[in-house]
Amino acid sequence: MSSRQSFGATDAGLLLMALIWGINYSVVKAGLHDLSPLAFNALRVALAAVTLAVVALGIRSTPWPTRGETVRLLSLGLIGNGLYQLFFILGIARTPVGVTALMFAAGPAYIAIIAHLVGRERLPRRGWAGIGLQLIGVACVAGSARGGEAGGNPMLGTALIASGSIMWAIY
Repeated sequence: MSSRQSFGATDAGLLLMALIWGINYSVVKAGLHDLSPLAFNALRVALAAVTLAVVALGIRSTPWPTRGETVRLLSLGLIGNGLYQLFFILGIARTPVGVTALMFAAGPAYIAIIAHLVGRERLPRRGWAGIGLQLIGVACVAGSARGGEAGGNPMLGTALIASGSIMWAIY
Protein backbone atom coordinates (compact mmCIF):
# COMPACT_ATOMS: atom_id res chain seq x y z
CA MET A 1 0.00 0.00 0.00
CA SER A 2 1.15 3.51 -0.77
CA SER A 3 1.58 5.95 2.10
CA ARG A 4 1.50 8.88 -0.31
CA GLN A 5 -0.69 11.66 0.96
CA SER A 6 -2.78 13.93 -1.19
CA PHE A 7 -2.21 17.60 -1.81
CA GLY A 8 -3.63 19.46 1.17
CA ALA A 9 -3.99 22.83 2.84
CA THR A 10 -0.38 22.81 4.08
CA ASP A 11 0.89 22.24 0.55
CA ALA A 12 -1.33 25.03 -0.78
CA GLY A 13 -0.10 27.34 1.96
CA LEU A 14 3.53 26.58 1.14
CA LEU A 15 2.94 27.23 -2.55
CA LEU A 16 1.20 30.51 -1.73
CA MET A 17 4.09 31.53 0.53
CA ALA A 18 6.64 30.74 -2.21
CA LEU A 19 4.61 32.77 -4.69
CA ILE A 20 4.31 35.75 -2.34
CA TRP A 21 8.02 35.68 -1.47
CA GLY A 22 8.93 35.24 -5.12
CA ILE A 23 7.04 38.32 -6.29
CA ASN A 24 7.80 40.40 -3.18
CA TYR A 25 10.98 41.94 -4.60
CA SER A 26 9.31 43.09 -7.81
CA VAL A 27 6.25 44.44 -5.97
CA VAL A 28 8.41 46.38 -3.53
CA LYS A 29 10.55 47.74 -6.36
CA ALA A 30 7.40 48.90 -8.20
CA GLY A 31 6.07 50.51 -5.03
CA LEU A 32 9.28 52.44 -4.58
CA HIS A 33 8.56 54.26 -7.86
CA ASP A 34 5.69 56.10 -6.16
CA LEU A 35 6.73 56.30 -2.50
CA SER A 36 9.91 56.87 -0.58
CA PRO A 37 11.43 53.71 0.90
CA LEU A 38 10.48 54.53 4.49
CA ALA A 39 6.92 55.61 3.62
CA PHE A 40 6.39 52.44 1.58
CA ASN A 41 7.72 50.26 4.38
CA ALA A 42 5.58 52.07 6.94
CA LEU A 43 2.51 51.09 4.92
CA ARG A 44 3.71 47.48 4.64
CA VAL A 45 4.42 47.18 8.36
CA ALA A 46 1.14 48.87 9.35
CA LEU A 47 -0.84 46.49 7.12
CA ALA A 48 1.01 43.49 8.56
CA ALA A 49 0.44 44.71 12.14
CA VAL A 50 -3.31 45.10 11.59
CA THR A 51 -3.52 41.66 9.94
CA LEU A 52 -1.58 39.99 12.76
CA ALA A 53 -3.66 41.77 15.42
CA VAL A 54 -6.86 40.46 13.84
CA VAL A 55 -5.43 36.93 13.73
CA ALA A 56 -4.17 37.15 17.34
CA LEU A 57 -7.52 38.37 18.61
CA GLY A 58 -9.24 35.56 16.72
CA ILE A 59 -7.27 32.79 18.47
CA ARG A 60 -7.77 33.57 22.12
CA SER A 61 -7.33 29.95 23.17
CA THR A 62 -3.57 30.48 23.41
CA PRO A 63 -2.35 31.93 26.73
CA TRP A 64 -0.52 35.24 26.65
CA PRO A 65 3.28 35.00 26.88
CA THR A 66 5.04 35.38 30.23
CA ARG A 67 7.11 38.49 30.97
CA GLY A 68 10.36 36.73 30.02
CA GLU A 69 8.84 35.39 26.82
CA THR A 70 7.55 38.86 26.01
CA VAL A 71 11.05 40.35 26.34
CA ARG A 72 12.48 37.64 24.06
CA LEU A 73 9.67 38.11 21.53
CA LEU A 74 10.16 41.89 21.51
CA SER A 75 13.90 41.42 20.99
CA LEU A 76 13.27 39.04 18.10
CA GLY A 77 10.72 41.46 16.69
CA LEU A 78 13.25 44.28 16.80
CA ILE A 79 15.78 42.18 14.86
CA GLY A 80 13.44 40.40 12.44
CA ASN A 81 10.86 43.10 11.83
CA GLY A 82 12.75 46.25 12.74
CA LEU A 83 16.35 46.08 11.62
CA TYR A 84 15.67 43.57 8.86
CA GLN A 85 12.88 45.70 7.37
CA LEU A 86 14.96 48.88 7.56
CA PHE A 87 17.98 47.30 5.86
CA PHE A 88 15.76 45.56 3.29
CA ILE A 89 13.82 48.61 2.16
CA LEU A 90 16.80 50.97 2.08
CA GLY A 91 18.88 48.33 0.28
CA ILE A 92 16.33 47.37 -2.36
CA ALA A 93 15.86 51.05 -3.22
CA ARG A 94 19.55 51.16 -4.19
CA THR A 95 20.02 47.70 -5.66
CA PRO A 96 18.59 45.89 -8.72
CA VAL A 97 15.84 43.44 -7.82
CA GLY A 98 17.76 40.42 -9.15
CA VAL A 99 20.78 41.21 -7.00
CA THR A 100 18.52 41.70 -3.98
CA ALA A 101 16.86 38.32 -4.50
CA LEU A 102 20.21 36.60 -4.98
CA MET A 103 21.65 38.17 -1.85
CA PHE A 104 18.67 37.08 0.23
CA ALA A 105 19.11 33.58 -1.18
CA ALA A 106 22.39 33.55 0.79
CA GLY A 107 20.30 33.43 3.97
CA PRO A 108 20.77 29.68 4.56
CA ALA A 109 24.55 30.18 4.40
CA TYR A 110 24.32 32.90 7.06
CA ILE A 111 22.06 30.68 9.17
CA ALA A 112 24.57 27.80 8.94
CA ILE A 113 27.46 30.10 9.91
CA ILE A 114 25.55 31.55 12.88
CA ALA A 115 24.42 28.07 14.00
CA HIS A 116 28.03 26.94 13.86
CA LEU A 117 29.26 29.98 15.81
CA VAL A 118 26.73 29.44 18.61
CA GLY A 119 27.49 25.70 18.77
CA ARG A 120 24.23 24.37 17.35
CA GLU A 121 25.61 23.05 14.09
CA ARG A 122 28.82 21.36 13.09
CA LEU A 123 29.71 22.01 9.47
CA PRO A 124 31.88 19.56 7.53
CA ARG A 125 34.53 20.84 5.13
CA ARG A 126 32.21 20.30 2.19
CA GLY A 127 29.63 22.50 3.91
CA TRP A 128 32.18 25.27 4.42
CA ALA A 129 33.29 24.92 0.80
CA GLY A 130 29.71 25.22 -0.43
CA ILE A 131 29.07 28.26 1.75
CA GLY A 132 32.31 29.83 0.56
CA LEU A 133 31.47 29.25 -3.11
CA GLN A 134 27.98 30.63 -2.66
CA LEU A 135 29.20 33.77 -0.91
CA ILE A 136 31.91 34.30 -3.54
CA GLY A 137 29.25 34.02 -6.25
CA VAL A 138 26.98 36.47 -4.45
CA ALA A 139 29.90 38.89 -4.02
CA CYS A 140 30.72 38.68 -7.74
CA VAL A 141 27.14 39.42 -8.79
CA ALA A 142 26.67 42.11 -6.13
CA GLY A 143 29.95 43.73 -7.09
CA SER A 144 28.69 44.20 -10.64
CA ALA A 145 25.43 45.87 -9.53
CA ARG A 146 24.41 49.23 -10.93
CA GLY A 147 22.43 51.82 -8.96
CA GLY A 148 18.72 51.58 -8.26
CA GLU A 149 16.03 54.22 -8.06
CA ALA A 150 17.58 55.94 -5.03
CA GLY A 151 20.66 56.33 -7.21
CA GLY A 152 24.06 56.83 -5.77
CA ASN A 153 26.06 53.98 -4.41
CA PRO A 154 24.94 50.45 -5.38
CA MET A 155 27.58 49.01 -3.03
CA LEU A 156 25.79 50.71 -0.14
CA GLY A 157 22.60 49.01 -1.33
CA THR A 158 24.27 45.60 -1.46
CA ALA A 159 25.78 46.16 2.01
CA LEU A 160 22.33 47.04 3.36
CA ILE A 161 20.78 43.99 1.69
CA ALA A 162 23.54 41.74 3.11
CA SER A 163 22.94 43.25 6.56
CA GLY A 164 19.21 42.61 6.20
CA SER A 165 19.85 39.02 5.21
CA ILE A 166 22.06 38.55 8.26
CA MET A 167 19.37 40.10 10.51
CA TRP A 168 16.87 37.65 9.05
CA ALA A 169 19.26 34.76 9.69
CA ILE A 170 19.68 35.85 13.31
CA TYR A 171 15.93 36.20 13.63
